[in-house]
Amino acid sequence: MLRAVTLVLCANGCASFSMPTSSTVVQHARVTRSHVRPAAVRMEEDTEEFSDSVIAATYSLDNLVLDGPLEPLKDHVLVKLTEVDKQTRGGLFLTSQDSAKPTVGTVVACGPGKPHPHTDVVITMPLKAGDTVLFGEYVGTKVKYCMDDHVMLTLDDVLATVEGDQVKPVRDRLLLKPIAKAVETSTGIVLTSEAAKAQEVPNQGEVIAKGEGRFTASGTIDPIPVEIGEKIMFTKYGGTEIKYKEKKLLFVFAADCLAKYK
Repeated sequence: MLRAVTLVLCANGCASFSMPTSSTVVQHARVTRSHVRPAAVRMEEDTEEFSDSVIAATYSLDNLVLDGPLEPLKDHVLVKLTEVDKQTRGGLFLTSQDSAKPTVGTVVACGPGKPHPHTDVVITMPLKAGDTVLFGEYVGTKVKYCMDDHVMLTLDDVLATVEGDQVKPVRDRLLLKPIAKAVETSTGIVLTSEAAKAQEVPNQGEVIAKGEGRFTASGTIDPIPVEIGEKIMFTKYGGTEIKYKEKKLLFVFAADCLAKYK
């Protein structure tokens, strides 16, 4: 008696395998009068016969079947990637090199936090399953979990959470509106192409939103000493820029901020 294995989708989004019912069994033996039995009896016997043959692969990691769900450790976060649009508004399909890398996803699971490096105080995890998060293009470890694309991040990799249309920087992150630099000096001298190119890298911005602050060794929150609307100067290449909903967002750590001005 042969049975085909059928792939089904569980309610939690993970794949599972199950054996088909007796109606799909291919019979190769010759049917005699002794084989003719009521359908209920045949179903009950089939259930007992193949009860140990049912394959239940609820969770998988890179095609490896797991006995249970993946549980991130310390400050690691498992995020299911949001699919990137690979087609332009004009209908052209982008290649894998031209299409943007995913920078948004949904938290599937996260660790409890990690101890502060100088004390035993645990730096708690501010995220939870179901949160929509933003992160950089080149961070984390990509994995195939439950047959879907995921990425394993650390808390420092997460830039912000998204609630509706509101982007909220995580902990000691700032969301900035970049300030364009002048292409000529105050005396009217036009900068050379090399100097102008160097000016393209933003290191100033206006604060649009900020996180609650840095988690200290004693377990308290140290607020970021800048206010919404103030302008700051930060270290060159210290910011992380991503594209979200056709808008460019610039994030910086509070530790990378050098000065502020009105």
